[in-house]
Amino acid sequence: RLRMEFASWVARARTPTERIDAIRSLQRAAPEIVAARFALEDDGSFLLDT
Repeated sequence: RLRMEFASWVARARTPTERIDAIRSLQRAAPEIVAARFALEDDGSFLLDT
């Protein structure tokens, strides 16, 4: 699995602030099963399957 560090990920993608806020909102509202599957971290970082 690949760890995506949130801050550097959105910086590389040049993600606009409003989109970053939307992603973080979705992460915070994610059901526990989703949060566990992606190993969501407090800073927004997560794991992807490779």
